[in-house]
Parts: sequence; C-alpha cells; structure tokens
Amino acid sequence: IKNYVYYMVENFNVGPDATQVGVATFSQNARTQFYLNDNQNKRQLQSAISAMTYEYGNTNTAAGLKLMRSSMFSNSRGNRPNAPDYVIVITDGLSNVNAEQTIPEAELAKAEGIHVFAIGIGVSDGWELRAIASEPADRNAFMLNEFSDLWNISDKLIDATCKDSGFCTPNPCQNGGECIPGVGTYTCQCQYGYLGQNCEQNCQERKDICFVLDSSTSVGPKNFDMMLNYVKELVQELTAGGQDHRFSLITYSTEVKTIFSFNRYSQPQQVIDAVTTTRYTPGSTNTAGGLRQAREMYSPGFGERPTAQDVTILLTDGQSNINFYDTIPSATDLKSDGVTVIGIGIGLTNADELNAIASSSRDVFQVATFDALDGIKAEIVAVSGHIILCI
Repeated sequence: IKNYVYYMVENFNVGPDATQVGVATFSQNARTQFYLNDNQNKRQLQSAISAMTYEYGNTNTAAGLKLMRSSMFSNSRGNRPNAPDYVIVITDGLSNVNAEQTIPEAELAKAEGIHVFAIGIGVSDGWELRAIASEPADRNAFMLNEFSDLWNISDKLIDATCKDSGFCTPNPCQNGGECIPGVGTYTCQCQYGYLGQNCEQNCQERKDICFVLDSSTSVGPKNFDMMLNYVKELVQELTAGGQDHRFSLITYSTEVKTIFSFNRYSQPQQVIDAVTTTRYTPGSTNTAGGLRQAREMYSPGFGERPTAQDVTILLTDGQSNINFYDTIPSATDLKSDGVTVIGIGIGLTNADELNAIASSSRDVFQVATFDALDGIKAEIVAVSGHIILCI
C-alpha cells in the first residue's frame, strides 16, 4: 500500500497552491501519519510516505473515517474551502471494531462534501464497501482480488479527480440551489428549507408525524429512555426553523398506549416535555396494535390536518410476537391512507418484517445497538434525503 500511495502522488503537482495529501492509518485505533499541510512539495511528501510504519491490530474503519473527517479536513490542518476534498479508503476486510459506526461515519463525511472512494482487496462481500463509497457506488467502490491489482485502477482514480463541469450546464438544481460538479456526477447545495438530489423537496411543508415506540420487555428501561431521547432530539431539530409540524406519540408492548395526539400540544417544548415523562410499560411485541393505533391518529378527531404530509416513524428491537399475523396488513392499511412509514430497527437479526412495514427500502434504517441511534439520525438526515427529515 505504501508503494502504491508513493506512486499515486507522483502523478500530482504537490504544494499549498496545488494538490495537498494527508494520510491516516487504522487498525485497532486510527492515527494520523501526516496532515494535508505537513509537506510543502512532492519530495517531502514521498519521504513522509516512505517513513510510515505498520501497526498491527483489528479493523476499526469507523475510527479512520472519523479521524479523517474531524481532523484531517480541518482548516488548521490545511483544508482549503475552495478545493474539493477526496478520500481514498483502502482495506482488506470488513470492519470488526465499532462496526455499527462505520457506515454512519462515512455518511457524515459525505454529508460534509467529502468524496469517498473505497477500495477493498480480497473482500468477499462488498456491501460495507459500497455503503462507504460516494454515489454512484459502481464508480466509487472497487473490489480487487490482490494488492497488486491496485495499479490497475490508478488511472481511474487519477482521472476521477478531474471534475466535469458539464453536469451543471444547465443548472439542474431547483429553488435557488447551487450546482457543484463532482466525479462523474454533481451535487446540489440547497437553500435553507429545501432538500433532495435537485433541491426539489420543500422542507417547510407542514407534517403530522407520529412516533410509534416499541416498549416490549426485550427493550428494557434504559434502552427505552434512549429511544425517548432520540425522539426529543428529532422534534427539536425538525422544528428548529419554525416549521409547523405536529407530533403524536404511541407506545406498544402487549397493550397499546396513546401518549398524546396531534391536537394535544402546539409548541415543540410541550412535546419534548411530554416525551420526557413517558413511562416504560414492558410486555410482548404487539407491532400490529401500534400501527393500527397510528392509523387512528390520522383522523380529524385527533388533530390530523388534511393539508399536512402524514408520516409515521416506527422504532423497534424485534419482530412482533403477538397479533403478528396482522402486522404487515396493518402497515399496508396505513400506507394505503397515504402515510409514509419509516422503520428503524435496533439489533434485528431478521429485517424482513421491518422491510415490509416501511414504505420503501430507503425508509428502512438499522443500527446494532440503542447507543447507535444518534448515528442513524445522522444517516437519515445525510443520506436518505427523505422529505420528512428535512432539517
């Protein structure tokens, strides 16, 4: 890998006003070999590459991505606001330390405008690699058999750093969005209040959002509190710009409880206070009952507004084990009423039911533990571009 990096930088003009290169390595932990502004010319850079040492350990890809995003691309370390940022991740396997944070860390980097190339050597399953890479994955993720194959993709990577401004003529971005040419594609930097690939989604449109929380025995009181905190953070962020959203909250275990309906609270802080006082009621997993009750919420008697977009966000840690025969029909009825259903699964061993509940594949999100819910919030915001989570 050192020889390959040495060869790659030979193809660039290196300097403060040209190409700058930094390197971070990761095994059990991540460490910076040198920052973007540590080397002022190609000779210094190649000497620094030759001096890099190997550190044995596990595969903590998440730590490498976090270090790159938070430290490498900082202005104090040489990042230039007007220069495009690229990362080339080279690995020979799936992450096995903090694995649940790998994809969220990659999404955070991409959300900050960093273009990510991911190269896997001898990786039998490329799902993580493709998720790390920028879209489209077929252009930015590379699966190689051996380390010697790195040289076969050198020209592609070198050429890819040349942006094609033709993608922005004419400007495909709507609602005042700025078109930024990328590697074989473009991105739109949207004005506040708009989201989507072409800034076509109006985030100011009011929404009636129903949270449906799993309160079954398998969740436990500590994890249930984490779900409540997650809901409070979402409410706070969703209303930060003064958006006219309304919220309702349902919990379910053996029985289903409506904590509050859409017409109960009009101020975000009132909603947050009500979420804080919600009690954990353990029992079986009656997901069907929770979804049926959510459908009831979207009627005039509970404060649903005909002109608002209807969205349900379901959080669960397992498949339904009571009234399970009615779970998917309940979700189907809810979606047939025009409600967008987002499913968030925590520690699921089988996601078939969650996939069937959600409105589409992009409305399904999974994390390994309840601690990782903050990461999935960032993933939803940064990746899905879903209209419900415009912030």
